[in-house]
Amino acid sequence: MTDALTSPAFGAAYALGSAFMWALTSLLVRRLGATHSMMTINAVRISASGLVLFALSFAGAARDEITAMSLTTFLLVGSSTVIAAGIGDSIFFECVRVLGLGRAMTLASSYPLLAAGFAAVFLGEPITLRAITGAVLTLLGLVLILGIHRERTDARRPAWGGVAAALLVAVLWALSAILMKPAMRDLSPLTAQGIRLPIVALFLWCTPWARNGLPA
Repeated sequence: MTDALTSPAFGAAYALGSAFMWALTSLLVRRLGATHSMMTINAVRISASGLVLFALSFAGAARDEITAMSLTTFLLVGSSTVIAAGIGDSIFFECVRVLGLGRAMTLASSYPLLAAGFAAVFLGEPITLRAITGAVLTLLGLVLILGIHRERTDARRPAWGGVAAALLVAVLWALSAILMKPAMRDLSPLTAQGIRLPIVALFLWCTPWARNGLPA
């Protein structure tokens, strides 16, 4: 049973589940974004989930992991979450407002390709022929999806600022994944999230953009 839980197939299933949850989150945020500030929405959602995960992690073995955690691991976790959830997610939600959910998600979802390249350069992970083939097919899929989108809409010029911002999100998410990889050798996923989300929630509430979106 342990071997099955650590197999690549099980990891792929987790990744697909994560993609589904992220797509659902983006859809809900898109609807809320019509009447509320995206920065405030991001701060509220991360604060709420951070409290839940922090409580769950401390109900388990998180206390021992946190006590044994090195300063380097803490800095990696903190910087990773601020880059991804604090900055990257906030920009992404604005991209959803400008480009629409499908287009913004498609562009930002190129980040696994960037993460694979970063991992090869900085972590020494191998790039196989299968990985290169998958990357090329993914990029072709992106071109097809974006091309179809343009054909079905009017002839207005594309929002290149939104496209550039979505690609920046992909870079930030990829960089965050690379920073988290060494830290995950010392922390369980639940403990890592229990630490990450309160940090980014504090970061977001320190910004005036998140506070200004609160109701009077």
